[in-house]
Parts: sequence; structure tokens; C-alpha cells
Amino acid sequence: GKVVLFGGPHFRGTSTLEEAAPHCDVIATSMCEAQMCDVLGSIADGRLAPNRAQPLYIVDRANHFRYPDNFYQALQSRRWYQIPTIPTSIGCPYDCSFCAAYMQGKYLLRDVDTIYNEMAHSPGPIALICDATFGLKKQFTLDLMQRLAPLKKKIGVETTLARLQDTQVLEAMAAGGVTWLVVGIETVAAKLRKHG
Repeated sequence: GKVVLFGGPHFRGTSTLEEAAPHCDVIATSMCEAQMCDVLGSIADGRLAPNRAQPLYIVDRANHFRYPDNFYQALQSRRWYQIPTIPTSIGCPYDCSFCAAYMQGKYLLRDVDTIYNEMAHSPGPIALICDATFGLKKQFTLDLMQRLAPLKKKIGVETTLARLQDTQVLEAMAAGGVTWLVVGIETVAAKLRKHG
């Protein structure tokens, strides 16, 4: 009796969509705020009802998705055992089939002051930067780490081997509070030029 929506960044590939289709009314492979408001409005006024024969597919083809500037307010609801996650970018310029980055093939950086505000408002001494691939733009990374350093946070990031080969970036990350580096080596395909 309820509208069921499946989706998110992990909904990639034909097999995932085919598996989900019989069990839901809406499949959102990506969704911007306007699309979400439209879906919720359609449910509220009865235009989108449960038990559809075929699910409605929603894709943000124009890449309108953005994190709100007041995203830091959501961090206040974290419990003591939950580590705050803060995005510094949206998307990833690579298009690896195994990954689930929003807006694959696109890469947009968030404002340094906005990120600082979120990190400053994150409870506790630990935070994760939840980018698919942190540090792709060197000068942005250097500026961001310098801005975050006074907060004395312990920060975890996910990055690539290529970033680890740049001593200046590593030193900036260490000064900015990065204490954990997660490096995925899911592919050694030279054509991706992602993992060095």
C-alpha cells in the first residue's frame, strides 16, 4: 500500500535495474532536489500510486544534484558512535564500472569555506571526507587542507595511488589532519589512468 522507491549511486548497470524493477514503483539512479520534490509531490497528490506495472525511472541527466550549503545542520543529529561524513566534491572524472560515484564523468568542487563550516560543525574529533576520489585538483586540495588545519580534526579520505606519489599533497593532507588514507586498487587497466 506504499510507494516503494529504490535508488542511489549504487544503482548502476542493467542487471541491478532488472533485479529491482519487480519490487518497486520508482527507480532513481540519481536525483536532484527538484526531482525528489516532484516525486514526493506526485505521491502526496495521488499522481504516483503504489503497485505500478512498470517502475518510473528517474535519472538526473542534467547533473543538477548539489549538496546544500546548510548540510552541516544534518551533522548535529549524529550519535557518538557515528563518524560525520563531509563531501568536498561531487562526482568523479573517471567512469569505472565497479564504482558508485554520483555523476561519474563529471567532477565539481565545493566551496572551501562551506567545507570548513561543515567540518567545524561536525561533532567530535574524527570526520571522513566522503569523496569518491579525494584530492584530484592539487591546488584545491592544498588550499582546503590549509584551511582545515586549525580545526585539529582526524580526517579519513579515499584517494588514488597517484595522489600518494605527490609529496606536496601528502604533506598538505597530513598538516590538514588526514590520518587515514583508503586506496582502492580495483583495476590495473592502463586505459583508465586512475591508479598509476
